[in-house]
Amino acid sequence: LWGRAADEIERLQGLVAKGLAVVHDLLALAHQYASECGECAGTRVCPDDAPCTECGFIWDVINKAEGKS
Repeated sequence: LWGRAADEIERLQGLVAKGLAVVHDLLALAHQYASECGECAGTRVCPDDAPCTECGFIWDVINKAEGKS
C-alpha cells in the first residue's frame, strides 16, 4: 500500500513540475506580448494618456499570476 502511495506522490510531483514549467513559459510569453503592444509599446498608457485597452487585460492577468493584484 505505501509503495503505491509513494509512486503516486512521485507521479503527481512530476506533473506539478511540468505544469509549473509551462506556466512559467506562458507568463514569459504574456510579458513579451504585452510589452510589444502596438498601442502603448508596453507602457500601459496610450499617447493620449488614457489606459491602454489593447493590453491592459493582459497586464491584469500577469499581475494576478505574479501575486501583484
